[in-house]
Amino acid sequence: TIAVQPHAVMAPRSRPRRRRRRPPQARVAVVTLAGLAAPALAAAPAEGTPCLGVPTLDIASYVEEHNVDDDDDAARARTRAGFDAAMREFGMACVTGHGVPREVIAAAERAAATFFRRPVEEKRRFGEPDAYGSEGYTGYGVEAVGRSLVGGDVVVVVDESTNATPPADAVESFAFLTLPPASPADEPTRPLAGLVELSRAARAYYGGAMRVLDAVHRITADVFGVDAAQDSLFAADASGSDSGIFLRFAHYPEYLVEDPTDAAGPLRYALHTDYLTFTILRATEPGLQLLGADGAFRDVVPAPDALIVNAGDLAELWANGRWRSAPHRVVPTPKDGAAEDRLGAPFVSRERSAIAFFTGPAHAALVTPVVADGDVARFDPVIAGDYLRMKIDPTTTVTTTTTTACAAEDGVCAS
Repeated sequence: TIAVQPHAVMAPRSRPRRRRRRPPQARVAVVTLAGLAAPALAAAPAEGTPCLGVPTLDIASYVEEHNVDDDDDAARARTRAGFDAAMREFGMACVTGHGVPREVIAAAERAAATFFRRPVEEKRRFGEPDAYGSEGYTGYGVEAVGRSLVGGDVVVVVDESTNATPPADAVESFAFLTLPPASPADEPTRPLAGLVELSRAARAYYGGAMRVLDAVHRITADVFGVDAAQDSLFAADASGSDSGIFLRFAHYPEYLVEDPTDAAGPLRYALHTDYLTFTILRATEPGLQLLGADGAFRDVVPAPDALIVNAGDLAELWANGRWRSAPHRVVPTPKDGAAEDRLGAPFVSRERSAIAFFTGPAHAALVTPVVADGDVARFDPVIAGDYLRMKIDPTTTVTTTTTTACAAEDGVCAS
């Protein structure tokens, strides 16, 4: 359960005011975690059916090279209205008709799984394993994403008596900070030597995700009636050193959850908001939870053919608070089935993987709110790269997590 201070929820203003706020981090200002109860395991939706937890939208009419309704203004109008409504209420939506080929997704998932099956010491050769935010491999238990909320508009407290902050996350990852090379040999200064399969698969997935991002940008521009070519929010450069776009493969190994009621214990990925504009997520296993403005978590489970799109902090700022930067987390789910009968009992969490395509403008871009007629700017402009660094810096920890992880070689946990 969680307790939310009633006064902390951002309410609409009764009339415009001149005072501006800092950049958004979420709509809930203080969240107290009072123990972790594993969620009931909802069965994943079947292919072609709606996702669970958030609206499902067909964006085919906006997707280049997959545009089956190019002249159908009604289809685009439905997509715009649905996306606007989803971002207002949830800050998150499932999208189908995205045009990323199934074989491209499958190849990326296989290549990532192959990499994460390597021995830990071998994986640590690729990048800076004890730091988050660099290209390459980040080790298990290094990142603590929940700490990105501490010290800003949102404070997450796991123990009110000690004001303890969120622990390290039970995840390892591999990130590409710019467009993956066709061959690691083409860019020898990047920590990719020998990762031919992963680089090629990541590059193909990256290209598909960029086309989805282009569709999301055009939907967004149409909703707000702006020229995407003239707004720095949409100036996404995938290849330069100033890129605000990066691709992250996340692997959540099986691990033993010894005390599900211990609020100070690690989650898969702690409560946070995404830092930039939009995140395009591929994940099919349960575990993702969205925190609503009412203080209640809801399980979000996509259908096999869907991707998740959620708005980040810079999207909420740019939208002047009309859209919501979605607070969310990833929780452990029992490997052997239903959770409702084992609340409070130890369990082995199931293995989970995800592909997150984080997107934002170039680091030097100034992000300024779009102010509707009769309204006022509710946030101050920010430099995208400065805001990103402010959020990432607190999230790295090399403190050893108390989580019992599976051996990398066999992937089997003792229960």
